[in-house]
Amino acid sequence: SGDSTMADETLGKLLGDNRWSGKIFTGSWVAAHGGTRDVNEPATGKPLSKVGFADAQDIESCAAAAAAAQVAWAATPARTRAAILRKAADLLEQDFDGLSMVIARVQRELSAL
Repeated sequence: SGDSTMADETLGKLLGDNRWSGKIFTGSWVAAHGGTRDVNEPATGKPLSKVGFADAQDIESCAAAAAAAQVAWAATPARTRAAILRKAADLLEQDFDGLSMVIARVQRELSAL
């Protein structure tokens, strides 16, 4: 159906960039020390991607990176922070229909469990 095609196209856009596949973000995308886990779409059972699986060391690195980023974010002028958030909202709105279809499809499958 059209909804399914739109959801598939959106997933392709989101997951087609392999620079983060199987990784976690600790200030940059890095391989997780806990390995990777497969992610399957609940609606189809098809493999979507691999995600990094963090261990304690990864969590400490992530927390340190987040704390450092918060200091820089707090020092960023409010107008600049607002512009960044508006840009993020604009990007989400560009794919709103496709993202809505992905979320609806996943929710439909999860509610059937």
